[in-house]
Amino acid sequence: MKRVLQFTLVLLLFSCLINTAAPQYTPAAVKNALNSIVAVEIDDNDGNTTAIGLGFFISKNKIITHFSKLYNHIPPENQVEIYVKSVGKKTRYFVKDMNIVGEKQELAFLNVSIPGVKPLSISNELQHNGTTYTINTTSKSSVEKGKIKGNSKNNDYIRITNPISDKNIGGPILNSKGKVIGLAILLSELRNGINYDDGQVTIKFGGPGNSVIVKGENSYVNIKNNNTTIGVKNSAFAVSSHVLKELLVNSNKDSTNIQLVEDINDERKTDSNRIDKTFDVVSGGRLKIETDSGEIDVKTHDKDTVEVRVIKEIKKNFFNLKNILNDFNVTYDHNSPNLSITGKFQRGRDFWQRELNDIRIHFQVTVPQDFDVDLNTRIDDISVNGVTGELQVSTSTGDITVKAVTGPTQVHTSTGDLHLEKIIGDISGGSSTGDITMLNCQGSISVKSSTGDIRMHLPSQLQHAWNIQTSTGDISLTLTSDLAANLDIKTSVGDISTDFPVLTTDMQKKRLRGTINGGGQLLKLQTSTGDIRLKSR
Repeated sequence: MKRVLQFTLVLLLFSCLINTAAPQYTPAAVKNALNSIVAVEIDDNDGNTTAIGLGFFISKNKIITHFSKLYNHIPPENQVEIYVKSVGKKTRYFVKDMNIVGEKQELAFLNVSIPGVKPLSISNELQHNGTTYTINTTSKSSVEKGKIKGNSKNNDYIRITNPISDKNIGGPILNSKGKVIGLAILLSELRNGINYDDGQVTIKFGGPGNSVIVKGENSYVNIKNNNTTIGVKNSAFAVSSHVLKELLVNSNKDSTNIQLVEDINDERKTDSNRIDKTFDVVSGGRLKIETDSGEIDVKTHDKDTVEVRVIKEIKKNFFNLKNILNDFNVTYDHNSPNLSITGKFQRGRDFWQRELNDIRIHFQVTVPQDFDVDLNTRIDDISVNGVTGELQVSTSTGDITVKAVTGPTQVHTSTGDLHLEKIIGDISGGSSTGDITMLNCQGSISVKSSTGDIRMHLPSQLQHAWNIQTSTGDISLTLTSDLAANLDIKTSVGDISTDFPVLTTDMQKKRLRGTINGGGQLLKLQTSTGDIRLKSR
């Protein structure tokens, strides 16, 4: 009996040893490729961050990802910001431009630069049951191993066994050499459907509400169709490397950067379409930009210089567009410590009215932190970040974004939205036709929108009086729960609601006056047509 017991223990020990999973081997090439994979995130107007999957560098400064998750978060009425960060890292990088490049496959290019990151190579070499590797999450680079199970007859898609979810949609499917053989998709997220046939599995799905035909396996990956869930067992899907290569080649051919597009007569482009200049200044100076057209971006550095880059680009390769770029002249008036920059069309802006939408002019300027800034463009957006001096910003048609400014700030756009964030100085201005969003601003505020909503968020006490007005639109404020303030709220046509207990001094049908938590700075809110809402955080 004792020998039997010993033998049984030996068997159990041996069984445990052989059943202990060995660490999964990941090829060095795959590990190196992980550095080129990014998590894609979106920040909304309320400062909320949403992770929406993965992407990867497919060429220099160009990330490819799946558009469906982005599409769910950026309808036209939302103003959002897209960021990317290396998987497992904290540093985020702002995405300036996004281009939809494959409407059928729902893919998009994000234009962004991350120092030291190299693009991944794309391979069309597919082997049935060949090993595949994916990342499973946006927060850390954990690798999952799988197999290739099929390749569609039209070469648009491949079928794999790696698990794909909303956490790794848009990420690369890698082979053992660390090369990309596909881009992860979710059937449940496809808006345009899919036509897949590899001889073993057939899927014909025309999009939500349309008929679905699935032949072969069942019950794994979900397709939502009229509240019916249909699936394919033990399989996930990816856009093939064949499609990715084709999109990349076409995007390079169709580049909108005029420096990369040859003239109609094949003459070589010169540097006249990009102007770089540096001016010596001292802190306390003033930058003034006045331009007929052009986007303006101003940021700061710790040098006693002003660095200016002016980029002139065309969006379509039409011969006559070369003339409008040549007609746009930039002049500089440097009287240290001040610098004035003027952009003008020699024939006048109205002469080129029809062509203005087909070109892009961009002023990129870096100034010392302690610098006054005065910006005015007749058409396009303006952004300013990090200035501690006085700020004046105006555009006739365009959005204005101001962040991390400590001096007094005046902003105005005739047709466009305002986004103001982390401003300590006093704020005045508004938008004639556009929404206003303000996050963590602490100075005195007097802003008005003629036609637009106003949304504000303040996690601390009011330090100064606020006067917020819109003629037609809602006003929504999210404030700290221990807010102490005097209220004067009025709407002509709309409702007033508050999460705070208000000691009223004057209560009418459409007007509320009173105090919160003993009173404090005046919070004056007024709309002619719209609701007013005070939310407690």
